[in-house]
Amino acid sequence: MHCISRTIDCQFLLGEVEREAFVRLMRKVEVFTGVRVITYAVLSNHFHILLVENEPETLSDEALLNRLGDYYGRDCQ
Repeated sequence: MHCISRTIDCQFLLGEVEREAFVRLMRKVEVFTGVRVITYAVLSNHFHILLVENEPETLSDEALLNRLGDYYGRDCQ
């Protein structure tokens, strides 16, 4: 699957700090959802992500809590 999104009016909103934060968030979502990001490009006014969806799976409570811990951090209560 190819995902793309652009900023409004093609504004250049994504500087180096914002792109790094985007990639960190993308990787967290990747782990949480179970999709696999093949490659990506984050530019100053848009991004592309090429990903593969996994087959739907039933998670145990423990597996779900582990994914939530990975997403929010282990210290989050």
